[in-house]
Amino acid sequence: MAIAAGAAIATALGGCSLLVSTNGLTTVGDAAPTDTTDARGAPDSSAGDAPTAEAAADAGDAADANTGPFCASLNPKPKFCADFDKGSVSDYGSLFGTPTLDLSISKSAPASLLSIVETSAMVRGSSVETTFPDAPTSIAISVDIFVDEYDIAHDVELVTANFASTGNVFCDVNIAVRMNAWTIGEYCETNGTANGVGANHRTSATLQLAKWTHVDATVDLSPGGAMHMAVDGTAAFDGTGEPGFVTGKTGIVMGIPYLQPMATSRSKVHTDNLTYDYH
Repeated sequence: MAIAAGAAIATALGGCSLLVSTNGLTTVGDAAPTDTTDARGAPDSSAGDAPTAEAAADAGDAADANTGPFCASLNPKPKFCADFDKGSVSDYGSLFGTPTLDLSISKSAPASLLSIVETSAMVRGSSVETTFPDAPTSIAISVDIFVDEYDIAHDVELVTANFASTGNVFCDVNIAVRMNAWTIGEYCETNGTANGVGANHRTSATLQLAKWTHVDATVDLSPGGAMHMAVDGTAAFDGTGEPGFVTGKTGIVMGIPYLQPMATSRSKVHTDNLTYDYH
């Protein structure tokens, strides 16, 4: 579903507001977490130390594939697509922190979503979320991500699919960078408290700073369902999900949904050409 809006591209927005996206997609605002602990610190499901990240900037990768309207080119259309090339950032959902549309770098011209979490920020995210009335049984996420700045001491969630079920149970599937390695994670809580369902599945792919990286993830949301993740077209993780995971009405959070623990240095990320499909 391509996002189309007539407003000019916004290059700066302040604050956190409750907004409604276009095309009938109702959005729900996210409360800014202020705690200094995080129940998402689930055990890493792989062994071994991650190699050092490549920190050299790659100007060629930053500019490649600027081929125009990405979402409009897709056939068939996914349930949701965001190429951040039209309208303002609020057209893509409700805001958490201060994400902006940025014209300086994109995977498909002219813009991408820019998210920054500053040093010691109490707000540990900078993102936009669109929610849907559906409760999927399987999901597929595809996205281009350019990590400008990252501190190895922190876990940075980059895309999160949320699920709200009956009984105040909330689960999510997240694409993140943890200890310089790309990961796909799961987490559930009941009434705001971790309920024991949580795992970070570390992949074989290492973060490369200042370089566009393409990530694909598919998840069968049934108990113990299959999970797959590919990085730049190469399979990076194949496994199964946590048995206690539950699904419900879904949403997709783009940018930096969550930073763990509290920031001691700046995280800066560009996101582009995200699709979210489900059944």
